[in-house]
Amino acid sequence: MKVKANAIYRYNPVLLDQFDGRTSLHTGDLVRVVNLPGCPRANTMGHCHVADPTTGHFIGLVCCNSLESVTRRIHHIRAVNIAKAILAGVDAGDFSLTVARDSMDSIAACPEVVRVEVIS
Repeated sequence: MKVKANAIYRYNPVLLDQFDGRTSLHTGDLVRVVNLPGCPRANTMGHCHVADPTTGHFIGLVCCNSLESVTRRIHHIRAVNIAKAILAGVDAGDFSLTVARDSMDSIAACPEVVRVEVIS
């Protein structure tokens, strides 16, 4: 399997990484593939360097076959559509109107387009 630098993958170790694992990774951990200066690039001889996706700290060298693609979906939702959905669910009761008003106020603080990112 070929991997791309700066992409996020889920670690599922193959036999070589299970037998000679020199990292502290566990099955299911998320990692980011990185190309380090002065080191072979990703996919050279079926290996790549990985780092923590949140902090960027270097983790180690793993087999490319130990990495599974992570599906990333980005949804752009217009704040107007969110407001319509909130108002559609409002009852005539005072509590519902208070909740709807609070929700609308929180949307007003957001930009025109709200970005929602789902990682599965």
